[in-house]
Amino acid sequence: MKYILKFITIFTLFYYTNSYENIKVDKDIIIAGGGLSGLATCLKLRKIGYNAIIIEKSKELRNISQGTLALFPNGLKALEYLDIKDDIILNSVSIQSTINIFRYINGTETFKLGYNKDDNGIFIKWDTLHKIISNNIKEDKVKWLINNSLVLNYYEKNNIVYVKILD
Repeated sequence: MKYILKFITIFTLFYYTNSYENIKVDKDIIIAGGGLSGLATCLKLRKIGYNAIIIEKSKELRNISQGTLALFPNGLKALEYLDIKDDIILNSVSIQSTINIFRYINGTETFKLGYNKDDNGIFIKWDTLHKIISNNIKEDKVKWLINNSLVLNYYEKNNIVYVKILD
């Protein structure tokens, strides 16, 4: 069985890498991975009119928190660019100050750093940010997400990248 699968995979790769004219181009952009970056990229590209999809190797998008993120003005500006800053602010905690600890060979120095309104940051749970971004992609997930997939091969011809996936 192992050898049959290996033969089928080799045959598939050989066939598609040598007959790219037969492949139907049906997506403008394919994004590998449905993490924060992949989702944010898909969101913006779909908003500006591209037919972007995410290929995710797991069965579902991850919905378990990966911890808490601290976002400061530049990160918040990126969320503003995605048109989701208001949703994020409603689901986050504002950072008023931080305690900074520096360890040196001869001891530790601690000081409190306060922020004014313009450089205020936020704390937000990873999974909350993930859900907000994915919920802002208005179309049904079937249109922009391919789960449980494996990229078999990809190659470029005339500035077009062809991707063969196994679903």
